[in-house]
Amino acid sequence: MSAEEIPLLSWSSGRWGFAAPEPGPISALTVLTQNTWFSAAHRARRLRGLLDALERSDADVIALQEVLPDLRDRLLEADWVREQAVLAEGVGVAVSYGVMLIARVPVTRAWELPLPSAMGRSLLAMELTTDAGTLVVATAHFESTREMGATRGAQLEAAFEALDAFDRAVLLGDFNFDPADPEEAALDPRYVDLWPALRPGEPGYTEDTTRNAMRLAAKGREKHVRYDRVLARTPGWVPRAVSLVGTEPLAPGVHLSDHFGVSATLVSSRARD
Repeated sequence: MSAEEIPLLSWSSGRWGFAAPEPGPISALTVLTQNTWFSAAHRARRLRGLLDALERSDADVIALQEVLPDLRDRLLEADWVREQAVLAEGVGVAVSYGVMLIARVPVTRAWELPLPSAMGRSLLAMELTTDAGTLVVATAHFESTREMGATRGAQLEAAFEALDAFDRAVLLGDFNFDPADPEEAALDPRYVDLWPALRPGEPGYTEDTTRNAMRLAAKGREKHVRYDRVLARTPGWVPRAVSLVGTEPLAPGVHLSDHFGVSATLVSSRARD
């Protein structure tokens, strides 16, 4: 399987259409990944909260997983998305659920790579121009369920191989395994996992039934894992900050998702000072 270029979407003259490639360059980048949870539980409240949180975030590129058609429609209707962003969406978003990238910075190209999968998973990427060349930001929702570890390993291999074409790459999303799981050995050692790099000693759980009562109510069992991550192979760029997103409840027992998101900032070494 090979990657295929896909259209960038932007709002212009009262409608959504194809966006022209737009070079930067940029010298700093904040990314945010969020599994939005396809569940119907508290959905109207969660969608409102998610749209508000994304609008208020300082993220230059937002990676979303488990995007259902109702969320897609809300994003396409949002004033801040129409006024500030270009979009790339993976196959499946409009009909079932999939992944989406939203960029508030110039994007030169977007592409999608089908991954080995029984669940229709793919790698979705945007290419950005920086002060030191191209940087690609890619997201995936790697195969779900514990027994699919071998598939996740094959998906990681395919993703890292595709990203090898670029000098700088950020891979973020729902990896569906914890650092304690066997799939950890499939991670490319050239990539820095930003959470332990910047916040050593903090667990950074993104599925955390102690803090997220909604997840506990939905799943009925305790869980504490760090499935959602930001990995960076960015020579000449320095990771500066990383934090969890959506940890505060929207209402008693209601969070944005059953996952917390992750936000991270990287800065070009040329611009640090």
